[in-house]
Amino acid sequence: TCLVQRAAGAFAGRRVLELGSGLGLGGVSCCGAGASRVLMTDFDADLAAALEKTCEAYAGMSAATIDWADNATYADETFDVVLGTDVAYEDAVVPALLDVVDAHLADDGARARRGKGGGDGPSERTGSR
Repeated sequence: TCLVQRAAGAFAGRRVLELGSGLGLGGVSCCGAGASRVLMTDFDADLAAALEKTCEAYAGMSAATIDWADNATYADETFDVVLGTDVAYEDAVVPALLDVVDAHLADDGARARRGKGGGDGPSERTGSR
């Protein structure tokens, strides 16, 4: 949420995909920062169902279950921002994480990132898909 607060203007009017939403704090923060659409996702179906309850309180927000290793579960849309916080605990999941980001990030989209070598706020897509 600190990332979203510091870069709030970057989320206004944008479509945001949150990966590994957990309880949905990041997605709710993006909605509060003016995102036009927020899709909160998690691998855990029970968490995704709980996120649906949160979505009832916010216009333009929804939740879904996505398995990064199964592109049949991917959303049928692209997003301006793909946001993930503490989503890769094991190196083995990184290739699937990159696949899901590339599949959902609009061509002119941005990755919101924080961490080693990261920085704060959305950054423009770099490199090719």
